[in-house]
Amino acid sequence: MPTPASDLVVVRRGALVVLGIVAPVVTLLGFALLLGSGNGVVLVPGLLLCIALAGGVAQERAYVALERHPPTPTLVVLRGGEPALFLPRDGAVARNVTRMLLGAGAALLLGAVLALVAAQWFLGSVCGLLGIGLLVVAGPGRDTAGGVWLTPHRLIAEHLGTTWEVPWTSVARVEPGEPLTVHLHEGARPIVDRHGPPLRSWRLRPLTVRTHRLAGGAPTAAYVVGRAAGDPRFRAGLGTPGSWPQVV
Repeated sequence: MPTPASDLVVVRRGALVVLGIVAPVVTLLGFALLLGSGNGVVLVPGLLLCIALAGGVAQERAYVALERHPPTPTLVVLRGGEPALFLPRDGAVARNVTRMLLGAGAALLLGAVLALVAAQWFLGSVCGLLGIGLLVVAGPGRDTAGGVWLTPHRLIAEHLGTTWEVPWTSVARVEPGEPLTVHLHEGARPIVDRHGPPLRSWRLRPLTVRTHRLAGGAPTAAYVVGRAAGDPRFRAGLGTPGSWPQVV
């Protein structure tokens, strides 16, 4: 019996097939008009379709790679010698999104140049502003997938350039689910550092952990974080082999 996940795979791959047919046609049409006497701005939609096609293929490959080789928990030592159990997050999907945004921004800037050459000032201005906006949102070089660090004293989470941390003594309870939500005692506040790409980092809420593509997934994150929040003896051993459960 088909599942929602398998149906989604079929829809995604069907969309890629359609893009694979349409994108080259539109791109070739744009090149023909650019080399002839027509308006070469139509080249931009073709380039955007090609970027979407390449990004879709890359995302499909990333999902397959994640299923075959998911990230695994590791033991690390933070600055200052603090041991931690680290649940890394796979960053391939986020990197692909960044590349797609960069490609689309570059294509729109090219469209702006072509439009200005053709004296289409309004279209050139719109393409230029959209292209610059996509490049800013992409934030190349700051696409940190991050993960979750659990130390004997605190919980640290990072995703897309938003990092927050709270001491275990401030945690009241943990609500499992996607995302996993951490509730604090009244008056307690997390330490938040937003250092990622604009808009992409600000859309993430502190005290929530996106468990999709996180090592161990939602069940592991809920178990380890929940037990550490409620069991001082367990969290005292975080960062040691005993802090990682054998079966979750």
